[in-house]
Amino acid sequence: MRTVKYCGIRTLEDYEMVSDSLGSYIGFIFYEKSKRFVTPESVKEWGPKAKRHVGVFVNASDEWIDHSITYASLDVVQLHGTESLADIQRIKNRYEVEVWKAIPHGEDTISLIHTYAPHVDALLLDSKVDNTFGGTGKTFDWSFLPTYMEVMESYETPLFVAGGITVNNIHSLLTYDPFGIDLSSGIEEDGKKNKQKLQEIEREIQK
Repeated sequence: MRTVKYCGIRTLEDYEMVSDSLGSYIGFIFYEKSKRFVTPESVKEWGPKAKRHVGVFVNASDEWIDHSITYASLDVVQLHGTESLADIQRIKNRYEVEVWKAIPHGEDTISLIHTYAPHVDALLLDSKVDNTFGGTGKTFDWSFLPTYMEVMESYETPLFVAGGITVNNIHSLLTYDPFGIDLSSGIEEDGKKNKQKLQEIEREIQK
């Protein structure tokens, strides 16, 4: 089965829901400008850790990353901004965590794969909408995935696909057989994680 990450968890109810899911990773947005922002202190209060924790950061300071790793028991630091290779290496040297890098679909995607894939533990491919750093709920043209995945094979770096994945389109995505799937808005109803939607998507993943 594909590796699944449920991202944008903001409440104890959401946390308990995805803790009892097929997902391997739970993602928290530690970027204050995001509508899904949550504090590391909140994550710490939600109890025993059932899955691997991923902290999503956008051009964050070392101090904020350090604080978040400590309080949220992070296993993965996901960089979603314009972080450089030097930033990535500094995080790897400083912390005992995996580092993932999000890159946008666009004219520069293949170049970005070559730049980042040798230096990170996974890449996450997302939609680029205006000047946002992910979290748009929009899909990109998945017909490009075979090309991207072929480039990735030479690095043996896992690739997660994010952006607007729902129960209505996940079957199409799965035909490309990506390593990982990152879900957020696709399991939400009125801005909250929805158990029925989560279960519907997991049934599709298990087929």
